[in-house]
Amino acid sequence: MGVDRLTRFNYFKWEPKFAHVKPYVLLMDKPAAHHGFPETNFDVETGPDEVVVDMRGREAEFNLDRHGFAVRKSGWPLGVELPLVGDAEGLVQDWYLPAMQRMLEDEFGDAIETFFFDWRVSRCAGPARRCTASDGC
Repeated sequence: MGVDRLTRFNYFKWEPKFAHVKPYVLLMDKPAAHHGFPETNFDVETGPDEVVVDMRGREAEFNLDRHGFAVRKSGWPLGVELPLVGDAEGLVQDWYLPAMQRMLEDEFGDAIETFFFDWRVSRCAGPARRCTASDGC
């Protein structure tokens, strides 16, 4: 069984400008012409001491009603990662979303309606997808 840890986390520091400007972090080298451009436009602040609970081996103790989350196995094969290029979209559409639909139905019953937000928003402005059993999900 694991060991709980006492630690401190850094948290995003809200500023009024974020009502109109998105926070950002540059993940690339700045061109020389933009040397003075800030790499980020937000600050973080360290929070209070917090206990991080190691729940390995105790997953069944946690439930939605009491803790606000539950731990379930997804069935995704260990060691398999989604490719960053190629058919990642196909894997998500054809495997991941239907697997999540089944997992939610197992948890809540088949009377639920599952709504997946459009995770492709950066490339697709289309409507979000509703997945139902009749869709083959």
